[in-house]
Amino acid sequence: MAFPTTPRELRDLLERRGIRVGKKLGQHFLADRNMLRWIAEQGELGPGDVALEVGTGTGLLTNELAQRAGRVVTVEMDERMFELSGELLADYDNIRRYHADILEKRDRLNPEIIAAVKATLGKIPRARLKVVANIPYNISSPLIIDLLESGLPMERIVLTVQREVAERLTALPGTRDYGYLTVIAEYHSEIDILKQIPRQVFWPRPKVTSAVVRLLPRSEKFPLRDYDMFHAVARAIFDHRRKSLLNSLALGKVSISDKAKLRDVLAECGLDPAGRGEGLTVERICRLADTVFDLRGKSRENSS
Repeated sequence: MAFPTTPRELRDLLERRGIRVGKKLGQHFLADRNMLRWIAEQGELGPGDVALEVGTGTGLLTNELAQRAGRVVTVEMDERMFELSGELLADYDNIRRYHADILEKRDRLNPEIIAAVKATLGKIPRARLKVVANIPYNISSPLIIDLLESGLPMERIVLTVQREVAERLTALPGTRDYGYLTVIAEYHSEIDILKQIPRQVFWPRPKVTSAVVRLLPRSEKFPLRDYDMFHAVARAIFDHRRKSLLNSLALGKVSISDKAKLRDVLAECGLDPAGRGEGLTVERICRLADTVFDLRGKSRENSS
């Protein structure tokens, strides 16, 4: 079976197979050969690399990845697309396809897929892991965070996402798009928007413009004593972003609700209790999280 090379050819193929694309799964398949090749090239893949793809779809990007990487691990939860991609990719012996949900829960990758990736890495000496995918739009934010927090030894991540998500990933402190996703992603990686993709190269055509982003995991992250506290502080700030920094922390799950103690924490960090946390850089949020963590530890020692 020949690969479709245009949105029209893809539409016709899906119609012949009686496949109706599900909006619930966030499915928008990129069907422009030149764009697919360009995205695969951004992965900088070679024989010593393992490529992880989330959302096999029709297998059009998988085809490009398999021509470049030593091995490809690709995941698809839609049974119809899993069967179709299996036929299209039948000639490849370096692809491992999994019919599964990449997310076990919204905040965790599927452990079966993590184990499969690690096993595949073990088959190539000094293998490098790179994620290259046109990800389902309905899970963009949690998937990006879960990938970064998975512990997988990723060298680079190249993703096609909604332009809105790309702008949130690269937003500056104090702007409307700056938020929890920005902070978590920036803590783990350096992020760039590589290119915008017009709607007309997809089928079905999405309502929004898309963009390709590159995340390069940091070899050295910001100094931080407790990642869970960093999570809690960042969540408190952006769950209550219109409230003062003091009230945001008091309402959040940072294990300290005493405003007098929180005022001391903010004073130690040189922060205005009446200001808003949405203007804090990742580095300053890390320092704030460390100070809250230290105070919580002291409070527990005093109560024991």
